[in-house]
Amino acid sequence: MAKLISGILGYFTEIIPSGETYFISRTVPDTKLTKEIVQLNYGSLSPYKNGDILFFKDEGKVYIWFTKNKLPAKKVSIPEGFLLFKAYDNKNEAIIILRKADSYNIVVVRNKIFLTQVSKINAEPDTQFIEMLKKEYSLKNPEVVTIVNSDDLFKLSIKDVLLFFDSFNFNAKSFINLVYEQSKIPVIVLLILISFLD
Repeated sequence: MAKLISGILGYFTEIIPSGETYFISRTVPDTKLTKEIVQLNYGSLSPYKNGDILFFKDEGKVYIWFTKNKLPAKKVSIPEGFLLFKAYDNKNEAIIILRKADSYNIVVVRNKIFLTQVSKINAEPDTQFIEMLKKEYSLKNPEVVTIVNSDDLFKLSIKDVLLFFDSFNFNAKSFINLVYEQSKIPVIVLLILISFLD
């Protein structure tokens, strides 16, 4: 069943590459955040004029990705940096490097908390840059993980989607309707999705 749900979510998901996002995190009080509130309080920090926002709140912090482009109206958008972090969120200290053909992305984790995301085009992550990250984020002995093929890392769960639900340009009911209309999946799968979204 988990594979089926992951497959359905994958069909309706768009992973936003790290190179098309700008990441920040902030400590916030224990209040409900909406996309409008995040935009009002942090929108001025975005380097993109006509982009969008993906965010989630966890344990007194808000994690925000400003996107270069508007989010699609009928897709579940998840930042690539979040998926890299999620794949290694059990590490006390880690520097995760995702290599691509013409770029690389780095995620830094300390005490199982997502600290930062860095993207570089037409460059290689050198030892000096890694040492700078260690100093900047007070990492004593981080595990440095290099990934070439990220396909296996990007497995989505309903919990992942729900983290970002306040960022999407649709609500839970419209998402369920979209899943039903486009895939004609069995009613039992639809009922399972509804039970997780209620």
